[in-house]
Amino acid sequence: MNKKLYGKARKMQRQKEAIERQEKRESRTSEEQLKVLDSRFGEELGAKKERYKLVEVIEKRLKKHKKKSKKKRNNE
Repeated sequence: MNKKLYGKARKMQRQKEAIERQEKRESRTSEEQLKVLDSRFGEELGAKKERYKLVEVIEKRLKKHKKKSKKKRNNE
C-alpha cells in the first residue's frame, strides 16, 4: 500500500533521494556522465553548462596524460 507523504516526511524522503542521486553521479567518470546526458536529452542537446565542464575536465586529463607520456619517452 503506497501512502503519500506530506510535510517533514516528504522533505526527508526528497533529501534521501537527492543524496542517492548525488552518490551515483559521483561514481561516474566524465565520459560516462556525457553518455548519460546523451541518453536523457539526445546527442549534444541539453545541459550545455554541464557538458562544457565535463569536456574541459576530459581535455585537461588528456593533456596531463600526454605530457607524462612524452616525459617517459624522453627519459628512456
